[in-house]
Amino acid sequence: LFCPDIPADRLTQLVEWCDRYSPLAAMDGDNGVILDITGCAHLFGGEGSLLLDLQRRLHRRGIEAHGTIADAWGIAWALARYGRRFIVHGKDAVPALDPLPVEALRLPQEIVLELRRLGLSTISAVRKIPRHSLAARFGSTLLWRLDQTFHARRQTRLPKIGCFFRQAVNRGRFARRSGSVVRHQSCPDSVRTGGRL
Repeated sequence: LFCPDIPADRLTQLVEWCDRYSPLAAMDGDNGVILDITGCAHLFGGEGSLLLDLQRRLHRRGIEAHGTIADAWGIAWALARYGRRFIVHGKDAVPALDPLPVEALRLPQEIVLELRRLGLSTISAVRKIPRHSLAARFGSTLLWRLDQTFHARRQTRLPKIGCFFRQAVNRGRFARRSGSVVRHQSCPDSVRTGGRL
């Protein structure tokens, strides 16, 4: 969930408010929120309905937000900020990501500038270059980001956040097994009430 120009204090409130959609929510930098909605989407009638409900509620509160649902954090991050697709799974990720600018790979600014100087302005253009050539020119960072974005290196944990995540654990709001959400005991109540924003 990408929220450009949101104040820091309101972003913290937004993370807690997102409890109505998932017990696992965290700040994603200074202008975003990441949620793990595994096992929650059906409570809203599916992923599309969940995303639409979330963005409508935020719009009514005067918060500009761009959301994407995807199989991995890197894909969702890139599409929410630079893409035009809202729900992307499996093999559909490649054609959705390829036209995006190289900034969508979350690269350091110096690498972005060098790629553009070389005429490599899109993810597709970068992926056409042999990996050994990219490694020789840019080191491991560029390959690492490519692999993260295209699933070769999966990111399995949400970023750590402050009190909200700890409170959720203390309240017994969810159980975990092998890193996946397996039960959200109070999800129906949180759907109806949630946090206030």
